[in-house]
Amino acid sequence: MEHLDAERAATMWRRLIADDDLVDAVLAGDLASAAAARGLGADDVAVLAKLAATPDALRWNITNLRFRGSLDTMLKVRRWLPLTTALLSEGRSDWLIDLCYEYLDHHRWEELGHRHFAECLRFVAFIETRVAERRRLPEHIATTIAYEAAICRLLAATEPGVDGPAAASPAEVGDAGCLPDAVPRPVPVSDLLCLDADISPWIVAGRPTGDPPVARPTWILAFVPAEGDTFFAVALDDDQLAVYRRCDGVSTAREIADGVASERGVRPADVLALLDAWVREGALCAPSRPQGSSGAQVPSGDAERRV
Repeated sequence: MEHLDAERAATMWRRLIADDDLVDAVLAGDLASAAAARGLGADDVAVLAKLAATPDALRWNITNLRFRGSLDTMLKVRRWLPLTTALLSEGRSDWLIDLCYEYLDHHRWEELGHRHFAECLRFVAFIETRVAERRRLPEHIATTIAYEAAICRLLAATEPGVDGPAAASPAEVGDAGCLPDAVPRPVPVSDLLCLDADISPWIVAGRPTGDPPVARPTWILAFVPAEGDTFFAVALDDDQLAVYRRCDGVSTAREIADGVASERGVRPADVLALLDAWVREGALCAPSRPQGSSGAQVPSGDAERRV
């Protein structure tokens, strides 16, 4: 067959990349039994025969594409899981690319393409199952995974075509200048995390530093601003946590400030200043309270997670 259907050829090439036994059969010239075992038709066999005509090129192309896939995956996970991958590989790129090769081989070389955050989350699942089965994972890696996976989930929700939380509209964001009478609430793409160790110095540095994390509950507010394309993560102290937990979209900023002042002995003006900063940074929406609604405090639901 001189002319090969391009779509069929591409399909068979992907099957070869994912199937080592099929590659061996093609290189050994055992096309008939391999095709019968896989239910391949005559046109599929013709494509494989064409590829088998240049065995050295076939071996090279498969090896090259798998290496390039592993390298591309390594760059993705090292960018979005910097703490986790640094702990896992002890900072060595050769170890990390070997692990990415094993990860893609486990998934039969089906990369997720431009879905970088979904790829990172799948890589995390591979670490927690396949890798953890055969080796003891480094200390604190559960904490870095909890933090970095949460960030990836937030960013994945903002990708085009993903049915995630809708970004807040300008009316929902509100005007920080009218804050005292506004009803602050978290932006849709946000998460309040409780980590079991304080890795905030690592987060700031972007890598594990020399000092080990202190084992203590650490609250991290992570969010993607309504008009933003990146994320922010800030550690909250106890007073800030008390303020954020009251931002339920029902109580006004003035009511929140008075409540926290009474509960924790802080100045209402300081609470309002903190709320104003969070609105300006994009962590909170602050729309006006609808006319006729009450200011009764209500639970904030699933606004926080312990990880």
